[in-house]
Amino acid sequence: MYYSRSHSRGVRELVRDHLADVGTLAGSFAAVWGGEKEAEAAGRLHDLGKYGDLFQKVLERKASHVDHWTAGAYLAARRYRVNGAAMALAIAGHHTGLGQGCLRALQQSLLRVNVPQAGDGRQWAGNSIDILERRWRQDARSALPESVKSAFTEHMGHPAAAMLDARMLFSSLVDADWLSAEAHQHRDESGPVYRQPGPVLHPGWDLAALMAHIDDIRSRSHASPALQRVRDSLLALCLEGAASPQGVFNLAAPTGSGKTLAMLAWALRHCETHGLRRIIVVLPYLSILDQTLDAIRRALPGREPGYIIEDDSLARDVGGEESAGRLLAENWDAPIIVTTTVRFFESLFSARPSDCRKLHRIAGSAVLFDEAQTLPLPLAAPTLAAVVSLAAHYRCSILFSTATQPAFESFSAEVDKLAGSVWSPRALAPAQAGLFSLPPRVRVSYAGKVPLDEVARQMSERPAALAIVNLKRHARALYEALRQLDCEGAVHLSTDMCPAHRRDVLESVRNTLAEGRPCRLAATQCVEAGVDLDFPALWRALAPMDSLCQAAGRCNREGRLQMGEMTVFIPEHTDGDRLYPDSTYERAAGLVNEIAALSGFPDLFDPAVIRGYYRRFYERSRGMTDEDGKKALALDAAIRETDFPQVARLYRWIGKRGINILVPYAGQLTLYEELARQAGEGDVNAAWFRRAREITVGAFVKRDMPALGWLIPVKKGREVIDDWFVLTNSGLYDSRTGLALDRAGGDENFIV
Repeated sequence: MYYSRSHSRGVRELVRDHLADVGTLAGSFAAVWGGEKEAEAAGRLHDLGKYGDLFQKVLERKASHVDHWTAGAYLAARRYRVNGAAMALAIAGHHTGLGQGCLRALQQSLLRVNVPQAGDGRQWAGNSIDILERRWRQDARSALPESVKSAFTEHMGHPAAAMLDARMLFSSLVDADWLSAEAHQHRDESGPVYRQPGPVLHPGWDLAALMAHIDDIRSRSHASPALQRVRDSLLALCLEGAASPQGVFNLAAPTGSGKTLAMLAWALRHCETHGLRRIIVVLPYLSILDQTLDAIRRALPGREPGYIIEDDSLARDVGGEESAGRLLAENWDAPIIVTTTVRFFESLFSARPSDCRKLHRIAGSAVLFDEAQTLPLPLAAPTLAAVVSLAAHYRCSILFSTATQPAFESFSAEVDKLAGSVWSPRALAPAQAGLFSLPPRVRVSYAGKVPLDEVARQMSERPAALAIVNLKRHARALYEALRQLDCEGAVHLSTDMCPAHRRDVLESVRNTLAEGRPCRLAATQCVEAGVDLDFPALWRALAPMDSLCQAAGRCNREGRLQMGEMTVFIPEHTDGDRLYPDSTYERAAGLVNEIAALSGFPDLFDPAVIRGYYRRFYERSRGMTDEDGKKALALDAAIRETDFPQVARLYRWIGKRGINILVPYAGQLTLYEELARQAGEGDVNAAWFRRAREITVGAFVKRDMPALGWLIPVKKGREVIDDWFVLTNSGLYDSRTGLALDRAGGDENFIV
């Protein structure tokens, strides 16, 4: 008898039972896209090395560091030749991660199974491949298929598509393996106990509830009749477009037109029409995620636990008791998932088993990308290639939505080479629908260079005014200038403030505006996307076109004034001062300035003008030799080599990874004290991180900062979590402007 695991409740699992179980599960997962034979074969071979004598000694604690997976990968490649390449990759990586995928590198890796010891110091299973295969054949419950058809092999000429194929197979195998192991650990007298599957999507019921919710919102709305007509038209277009065949769609609609609920209505009807099994909402920022999640839950109240879940970088699993929703988030086994672009795409390009585990659940889904213009330029071509591959091969329908639809067709040639399909989305709201033909709500003027003190003075002359700048130090300087003028209702908002602090400030601002009291808000871009504010007068530091358009959406948002006023300016500065967060942002803002100098300030409300801007920006960015250009070239080379680890290293939405700091925000001191105590005691689990998000600020720090002495690492047991800290000096968190590490002698400029 050959065993797969040690005892669980007095029972040892047989290898043949585990292989059969994983094969069946993996095949069922891959059946959504027709890959069941390949996935089932991978499952039946993935732990072939457990038939080895050395692995059996591991279970008896007489041996250790034994590689029990490479033998199965070798046999898959030997049996199925080129059609076994994806299986070999998935099997070889189901514990350690995907390796290099080009056939030459894969062959060299697998041939190492014939040397005495693996390269990482592990020993092989302890017997020859022929002996392991013979034991497996004698013990196995069913035979392998004579042949398999592999999408990875079929798409090898289009590397981004082929890599997605390998990751989808990998995902099916990893999730099946982990679920099988979990079931064995939880077994009872009757056998393995599998976790309950997630709820099933009920699109018809959900759509009925959503439409009733939208009717209620309409009855209470104070929007102008013209804006309400746009909202009604957008909803009607989305419902009508939901009957279209599956594919890639885009939705360009003005700010304030009700995109979030209209997109959800499209997705629900589209899922009902085409039998899709889930909706995945992908958003660029945590602040928008929270707001969207709340909007969906209000639209679909009373749903069972796990029906609507979130999954993001702070909802992490580090052990401890897990809720049903958290378990379902591990492998996205839920009807409606709200996640971030970072989480979605970095998982889609990952090589790690834990990241890729959920990917097979994307198949057969409607995927909604809001604020699509946030796609980083170096990642554009491979990201769009992955999107069109999901639609072409995995029964996905994709909707890209934004108020400023980027000209992604500029990347069609590169996308075609990577995926074998061009970027050619269908418009849910074509130009002739007239969504952008509203009477002008905002008059835009361009003031050129203006000192921040002068902006503060101009704001002080208006009872309600909003200024949005590009850097946090500018927001603080502007706020201090307003205070110097004794300006009533001066408020600051930036990501130096934790989410709970920002939410409290926004609620106060909305109440102040509603009551007609003076309000002058100095803010960064954190108010531009997904934040419902309505000011009569707005100042915006020069920025890329999409940021300017988003900012304009915070001015006369409801159309209740005859005309709002927006002034675009360049903060007056000395040579060498940094004005923008990064070089790409600076390049895009510079193009707006160039257009303004040549032909007047561009019309922020004309989709044709916006698309023209994007085309010029993308064309101008080709061949750049800055960091972004080098990153794009390196990523492209890694994809063409199907080098999974290298692609995972290079595919990063956020260039620099900072740290997370738990801060003593006065509005949540009880929560802070409880979480800080738990962190000091090492009593940290997934629930801790979810609660901590409310009072956490992300920052970049320098090693020589005096403030580091006030940052205590968060611990789980004795293990230090290297990117989480507790701020122990309340003087470094200002009740008006948030985190101020520079007060302890640091330089604020490094905080982006």
